[in-house]
Amino acid sequence: MPLEMQNLSSLKSLTICWCEELSSLPQSLLNLKALESLEISNCHSLISLPDGGIGGMQHFSSLRSLIVLSCPWFDSLPEGLQNVKTLHCLEISSCPNLTALPEWFGDLDSLRSLTIYDCHNLTLLPPGFKLLTKLQHLSIQECPELEERCRQGSSHEDWFKIAHVPHKYIGSPQVRWSGEASTSGSSSVQASSQ
Repeated sequence: MPLEMQNLSSLKSLTICWCEELSSLPQSLLNLKALESLEISNCHSLISLPDGGIGGMQHFSSLRSLIVLSCPWFDSLPEGLQNVKTLHCLEISSCPNLTALPEWFGDLDSLRSLTIYDCHNLTLLPPGFKLLTKLQHLSIQECPELEERCRQGSSHEDWFKIAHVPHKYIGSPQVRWSGEASTSGSSSVQASSQ
């Protein structure tokens, strides 16, 4: 990536796609302090996002949306992301090497929307997930073991972590569980199948 990119101090949106040889994003991206939206897709060699040591991703002080799509070697969220207090939307899709969300995931207290799609090796939600009280929309699809853990009921280990989310879409389109907020503030879950 061009070194001059770090001088784009007013850049609000950045999409990086089809960079087949890109294994990590440059630390210079952390200088994009006005960045609100970052999408990384089809970077088939990407392993990680910049963490930058001291401070790391907290330099993305305006970041509201992070999307990581079809990056098969991507295996973890950078630790510095927990300090991004403006993040509202996170989407992770087709990242088979992602096996866990970090323990600090509950620190993303501004998160309003989370989509996890086609991450087959992601099998459970971290304990702090239930601390995401502003989360309004949760979609988990094509993640078989995680879907099973998130189904409604006492025998499904992760249900209690997501029960507070008003709108949840768990499972494939053929069998989808969704919660809808009622006027009393509680949620209901509906299942349908074809």
